[in-house]
Amino acid sequence: MMKAVVFALAALVALPAHAKEFRSTNGMHVRPVNANSWTVSGIPDRTPQSHWCASAEYAQRVLGASFNQRMYVVGNAKRGQREYLISLSPKGTISEGGRSKQFGIRLDGANRRVDEGLDFCRNTLRVPG
Repeated sequence: MMKAVVFALAALVALPAHAKEFRSTNGMHVRPVNANSWTVSGIPDRTPQSHWCASAEYAQRVLGASFNQRMYVVGNAKRGQREYLISLSPKGTISEGGRSKQFGIRLDGANRRVDEGLDFCRNTLRVPG
């Protein structure tokens, strides 16, 4: 019994710090997939900029990504899709062989730098006036 308790506690300590859901300042949900990938989702009328903002906050705050680190969309989105897989690695995307010029959120290999995503956060939170 004691061994089981010790094992369970050790397993909890071994979980990475980024293993739980993250909620960005714009209300989007970010869920870790592995050490370099996550899904981002939110209400359906959010813009691509909202997804990039949430992804950048997660990459920078939780994963410790640098401001010039690129984030990549993995896989093409289907019509009506509300959740996107994002990675810090271009592996498995069309950008793997070189930089893609796609910036949306729906196309495989589309990418942005963390600092660009954070700019979208600042622009979204700005109060007109």
